[in-house]
Amino acid sequence: GDFFSGETGYFKVKGHIGLQPTLHMDLNTLYVFDQNDITNWMHPLGLAFKPDGAHDVSYGPDGAPEVVDGAGAKGYTYVYKVDGSNVTLEDYERMFFWPKAEWSKHSYHIEVSIVDPNIAKEIVYFCHIHNKMSGLIHIQGGVGDTITMYAPYEPDAFDATCGTYGAGPYSKRVSEGGRCMHEQATFMCGAVDSQFAKCMDAIDCKMNHEMSVQNIPASPVATFMHQMIPHHVNAVNMARILLKQSKAYGGSIDMAGEEGKYDGVQDMLIEIVNTQNYQMSEMRKWLLLRNFSTTGVQCNTTAAKQGFVARETERESLASLVALSGAPRAWPFHLSVAAGFFAAWRVWLA
Repeated sequence: GDFFSGETGYFKVKGHIGLQPTLHMDLNTLYVFDQNDITNWMHPLGLAFKPDGAHDVSYGPDGAPEVVDGAGAKGYTYVYKVDGSNVTLEDYERMFFWPKAEWSKHSYHIEVSIVDPNIAKEIVYFCHIHNKMSGLIHIQGGVGDTITMYAPYEPDAFDATCGTYGAGPYSKRVSEGGRCMHEQATFMCGAVDSQFAKCMDAIDCKMNHEMSVQNIPASPVATFMHQMIPHHVNAVNMARILLKQSKAYGGSIDMAGEEGKYDGVQDMLIEIVNTQNYQMSEMRKWLLLRNFSTTGVQCNTTAAKQGFVARETERESLASLVALSGAPRAWPFHLSVAAGFFAAWRVWLA
């Protein structure tokens, strides 16, 4: 898998096309979500009745209603397993916070079987640590409401090349129709003609622009988060740009350590992506629960003097944050799962 889709990455399912594919489950059939691929690290799967589950704080501090695992299940089976033994969701999730080297020493999967059609017509799978990673599960013969999903973020050509999120508009100056007013590449000095340098220049312009926000005297914490979130976004984008240079992801530099020259760099970059995305998710939830916008109010005058294009901000719910490519709509892939008593889905990130 790779780490270059959306802001936090998206799930892929073996045998299915696209990101966050819609899955179909038959009643009285056991399904296994296999999370042993290394790209699942820090992405424990959860099931909920609304997109983003525990992350959607518009339902309150505990998020949207989730499917209850373990002994509390009625009319269905929903069990987490580590090394073949039953564990609770809490224990399962806790292990996904372990260092990657320790996490990879164990095996992880989830068993799900729906017996009672009244459980739901549709449910959602999502990451229990990161938001913006929801996909739909349609229960064949299930009864209930349909769920409106958001579409996965679709990068523009610049972001697709760099492996970044949301940097495309800052790759061009205002004279070129972009959002960065600097006519020179002032964020990177020296030789700046390479694609790597262009990617870095764009994300630095984006960060400087988005960190230029007004102070909130009554809440230093909110001010801190309004600046730290774009700072984290930049760190994640930087890590993804460098990961694109790794042999493991199509580049020319061995960062996995086989040659000893860059020992540990690749794992460090993956850790930056996963841990800082988690911290951003938690900061956004903190802000929303206290009625703050997830982005600060732009310092229009100051920003203009510094050479950034000012933009207005508005309060966004976590659900709307996901749908940056447009209004929420149903993800178009509807792929059937092979019929039978047992079907194994191998889940990994893209």
